Amino acid sequence: MPTATAVMNAETRTALASAFGKRILADEDLLAELASTLRIYAISPKTLFYKYEAFAIDNDIPPGTTLSLDTLRELKNSIQKERASTHSTNSSGGAASSSLSMATPARPTGVSAAFGGGSAMRSGMKPSLGSMLGASSAAPRSGMAPTTPFHKGARTSASGSSGPQGSGSSASKHAAYQTPSRPSFTASSGMDGIEFDDIPPSAPGKAQLLETLNPQIENRSSGPGQTSRLKLAVSVDPKLWEYRYMFEKPADKGEALDDRIDELAQLIIDHYGLEEDLCDPAQQTQEDVYVVGRICPEAPANPATTTAVPAKAGESAEDVEMASDASVARSKEPLSLADAISVDATATPTGGASSKTKQTGGAYPLLPRLTPQSIYLESSRILGGGSRTRLVFSPTCIVRGAPVGAANPIGLFPGMIVGCKGRNVGADSFRVEQVLLVPSLPHSISPIRTMLSYQHEDPKHLQGDGARIMIASGPFVNLHNTKDLDFAPWHRLLDWIEQGRNSDDQSPEAPGRPDVLLLLGPFIPANHPALLSPTLSGMPTELFAKHISGRLQRLSQSTPGTSIILVPSTNDICNRHAAWPQPSFEKDDPELALPKRVKRLPNPALFTINEVTIAVSTADVLKDLKAEELVQRVSDPSAAQSKANGENVAPVPKDQVARLIRHVLGQRSFYPLYPSSPASALTLDVTHSNLATFPLVTPDVLVLPSTLKSFARVIDSTVVLNPGVTTTTSASSSSSQPKTEGKDAEQPITVARMIVAPLSREELEQLESTRGLNEETGQDGEPHRIYERARVDLIQI
Repeated sequence: MPTATAVMNAETRTALASAFGKRILADEDLLAELASTLRIYAISPKTLFYKYEAFAIDNDIPPGTTLSLDTLRELKNSIQKERASTHSTNSSGGAASSSLSMATPARPTGVSAAFGGGSAMRSGMKPSLGSMLGASSAAPRSGMAPTTPFHKGARTSASGSSGPQGSGSSASKHAAYQTPSRPSFTASSGMDGIEFDDIPPSAPGKAQLLETLNPQIENRSSGPGQTSRLKLAVSVDPKLWEYRYMFEKPADKGEALDDRIDELAQLIIDHYGLEEDLCDPAQQTQEDVYVVGRICPEAPANPATTTAVPAKAGESAEDVEMASDASVARSKEPLSLADAISVDATATPTGGASSKTKQTGGAYPLLPRLTPQSIYLESSRILGGGSRTRLVFSPTCIVRGAPVGAANPIGLFPGMIVGCKGRNVGADSFRVEQVLLVPSLPHSISPIRTMLSYQHEDPKHLQGDGARIMIASGPFVNLHNTKDLDFAPWHRLLDWIEQGRNSDDQSPEAPGRPDVLLLLGPFIPANHPALLSPTLSGMPTELFAKHISGRLQRLSQSTPGTSIILVPSTNDICNRHAAWPQPSFEKDDPELALPKRVKRLPNPALFTINEVTIAVSTADVLKDLKAEELVQRVSDPSAAQSKANGENVAPVPKDQVARLIRHVLGQRSFYPLYPSSPASALTLDVTHSNLATFPLVTPDVLVLPSTLKSFARVIDSTVVLNPGVTTTTSASSSSSQPKTEGKDAEQPITVARMIVAPLSREELEQLESTRGLNEETGQDGEPHRIYERARVDLIQI
C-alpha cells in the first residue's frame, strides 16, 4: 500500500488533521485510505468530515470517537451505496425523461462534486443525512437547500459549453453582460467553475436625497486612494463567540439574568450615592426602601395546578372557555419566568395565544404584554430570592437619571432593569415613589495628539479631509420574486457606489468614493420564498459567492482604499450560527469565497475607525421595543433634578423613537429585552448576552437597522441612524420605500452616507497647548463631538 505522503499533499494532510484530529497523522494506513476516498469520490476533506458526522449519527457512534480504519471503510461503502442509488434513479427515467435531461445544462465540475442527493431529490427519493450535509459544508441550515433543483440554463459548465443549446447562445449571452461598466471577473478563491461575469446588468438609477442630519457640514471628501486612510480597530475574542447555541442550560440562563441585575444594581448604588442597602420588594416595610430588579409582566398560571372545568348541561363552548379562563386566573402557583417562556411558542405578536392553540387545547401561551395593572419587578436571587412583586406607581412618582424633559412619560418593557424607591404595605404590591434609571456609559475620549495625527498630521490618514462612510442594510434580494433569488437591488447598489470611483461630483446625491463600506445582513434571508422554489438557479452559498462575493471582489480591486465590513444576521441562510449574539462569517470559507480584504465582524459589533467609536447590530431592537413598550405617565420630573450624561447635549426630542433609543443607550445593551419579542422572533441566547453589552463607553455612532422608517438623529450626544432595509414586502415598513408590485419592479434602496469632518487644526493645537500631555491621568483626552462633526444623508436609489 502506498504511503500517505505519496498520495496527498501537505495542504490536504493539514485539512484532514484539522477535521479528524492530529492523531490520524500517526496512522499511515488510515491516511492512505482517506486519500483514496477523497480521490475516488472527488470530495474535499471538510465534506468527508461532514459525511462522517452524519454517518456517526446514523450508527450511534459516540461523539469524540477517533476515526478508525474499519469505520472509514464502512463510511466508504455507505458513500458508494449512496452514489449507486443516485445513479440507478437517474437511469430509471429512461426515454421518458430524456427530453427533460437534454434541456438541463451540466453542473459546473468545480462545485461540490460530493453533492449526490440532487437527482434523488428531483425524482422524489428521500435523501440521506450524509448527502444533505455534503451539499454545503459552511452553513448547516442551508443543508436543506438540495431539495431545490437548479434553474434551467442559469449557469454554464466549467468547460464553457452551453449544453444542447449550442455555444452561440451562450456566447451572445455573455457578450451582453460584458458591458464597459461591468467587466468580466472570475473568482480565484476556491470557487472554480463559478463565473461572476454571468450577472445581469442593472441600471444604477437616479439617486434622491431624503433626509440630512447636520446639513451645515459640507459634503466634502476626496475619498481614499490606493491605500486606506482610516485605521480600523476591533477588540473581539473569537473564542467567546464560537459557542454552541443549542446547549444552553436553564441554570446558566438564570445565572446570567441574575448577574445582570446585580451588576446594574451596583451601578445604581454608586451613581445615586445610596447609603441604604437594597431590599426585597416582596417584604413589607413601614418606611421607603430602595429596590432593584427586572421589569416583567405577570406570569401565566401553572398548568400543573389548574384543572379543566367540565362542561355542564346546557352550557355553550364559550361559557366553558370563560369558566376555564377564570379557573386559570384563580391559580395561586404561577409559572417561573423561564418555564413560562418554554411552555408554548404559538403566541401572537400581541402576546396572546393563537387560535390554533385554543382549538387544539395546547399548552399555555407566552408571557402576556405589560399592562398598567400587571407591571412586576423581578429581583435577583441575592437581593430578593428571585421574587416577583407587582408595582403600583404613585400619582406623584418622579423619574431620576433621565435627561431633562425626557422622563415624562416613562417607557417600560420586559427585561428593563430599574431601581425603585417606595414601600410594600401589603396586598402583594410595591408602591413606587421614585424610579431610578440605570446611568448610561460616558462617551469615549482620545488624546489630542492622536486626534491631530489622524485628522491632520499623518500623511497616511485624512490630512484635513473628511471621512466618508457608507452604510446599507439587507436583505439585498427582491422579496417579491418567489421563483428565484433576484439580486437586482444588490447590483443596483454596487453600481451606484462604483459610479463615484472616477467621479468628482460632490452633489448630495452623488455617491463619492467611500472610505468605509459597511454592509449589514441578511444578505440572503433564510425565509425567502424562493428557497423553496423548484426553479431556484443554484445553491444559496453558490449564489452568495457569485453575486455578493463577486461584486465585493471587483470593488476591492477597483478601489483598494475602501475598507469593506460585513456584519451577518440571524436570518442569513449562509451563516452557520442561528442564535444572537452571532459570530462573524466564517473566515476563509471556500463556498462563500469572500475576498480576504473584506473585514468580517460579529453581530453585534463595536469597533473604532480612527477615533470614532461605532456600534452596530442587525437585530431589530427598535421594532421589538416598540411592540413591547408600555408608556407610563409620571409627574413633572423637574423636581428630580435630573442630569443628562455628557456635555453639549443636543436638545431633547420628545417622541417614541428617541425614547426607544434611550432604552438601548441607558440599559447599556444592544438588545435589553427579555424575553425576546415575537415581533421579530429573535433567537436570543441569554447565557451569552454579555457579548451584546456596551463594554466601557457609549458609542459615538449607533447603527440600528430596522423595518421602521429610516432616520438619522442625535440622541444624548450619540449619532443614531437607521439606514432602512434594502427591500420590503410590507407596506408597514419604511415609508421612504414605497411598495412595488411584481417581481420585476425595481424597489428603491435607502443608503446612509456619513461624512465625518475633522476638528480644526487650530482648535486641537490650542487644546494641546493649554491642557498639556498627561495620558496617565486622562486629562489629555478630548471628547470626539461626533454629533456636531457628522453629516448623514439618507439617499434613495
